Amino acid sequence: MIRRLAGQVVAAERQTVVVELGAVPGLCLEVWVSDPQRPELAVGVTVTLITYLYVRAEDLSLFGFLAEEDYRIFMQLIRVNGVGPRAALGMLSVLSPAALVQAIVHNEPKVIAQAPGVGPRTAKKIILELGDRVADLASLVDDGAALPVEKDADMLAALTQMGFSDAEASKALGQVPEDVEDEGERLRLALQNLG
Repeated sequence: MIRRLAGQVVAAERQTVVVELGAVPGLCLEVWVSDPQRPELAVGVTVTLITYLYVRAEDLSLFGFLAEEDYRIFMQLIRVNGVGPRAALGMLSVLSPAALVQAIVHNEPKVIAQAPGVGPRTAKKIILELGDRVADLASLVDDGAALPVEKDADMLAALTQMGFSDAEASKALGQVPEDVEDEGERLRLALQNLG
């Protein structure tokens, strides 16, 4: 099992990066990564990635993560029957770990189904199978910001359509006081938090 690799990014594709290992010059590995990690994985950057090696008869794929929490959420997702590593990575490309945990806690399959290749049935299955592990999942998300409440799902979608990442939008909405109930005011305050 390849659990971690360190080296320099020598190529960046749409969904993968190629890393030349520092310990073995000339040996390059292609690694699948989520969209939010892409800016930190530019060509020439030296990185350390936590990895998961997916092995099947006709497929050997390596999936990489900059943060331990992303890796641990990914591992929980692929334990759900019918969720493969590419679908799990797709979820982490669309939703931050905090947003995924929130969707599971609040039983929001529509939020999870935003990810490519994840339909409503699979989203419900994820909630059903991971619902009893909510405490474990919540402990993985330790960014210091409160999770946005369920009523903020529409505003989260609006902010991401404005070009903010899901992680940025979730954090900004999580910082809005819960006693502010007017959606327009919540959105205005979230935009202020985004600077």
